[in-house]
Amino acid sequence: MKGTFDENGLPNNPVLREAYNNIVLGLSRINVIEGGVRAGKDVVGIAIFSELIMLHPANLFGVLGVSLEHAIQTIFQSDGFGIFYMIPHGRLTRENIDGAQRVVYRFINYWGIEKRIVIYGNSNKNIS
Repeated sequence: MKGTFDENGLPNNPVLREAYNNIVLGLSRINVIEGGVRAGKDVVGIAIFSELIMLHPANLFGVLGVSLEHAIQTIFQSDGFGIFYMIPHGRLTRENIDGAQRVVYRFINYWGIEKRIVIYGNSNKNIS
């Protein structure tokens, strides 16, 4: 979104910039991004999460949703602002582990290391 981020990819909004620093720089462990409807929380939150997982030394991350479909629509699609667009070089696969259905997004970080985002959802409305 034009005007949301500066030339360095940092949020222009001071509150969101603080959230960015807290998350990406690891200044706090628990972060809640809340605000009014259509305030841009999803766009900024997903951008910050995408940057974090590209830089973080861990190789495995989790995403939870009411259902797999919900998690994919909300975090990965997000009306053109999701992880599919922030980290477009990944691949989404569906797996079954001990009868539990899950979806995994595999991608390569800035240093050529493969990372995974494991997506879980609990309701019966899952992707087919």
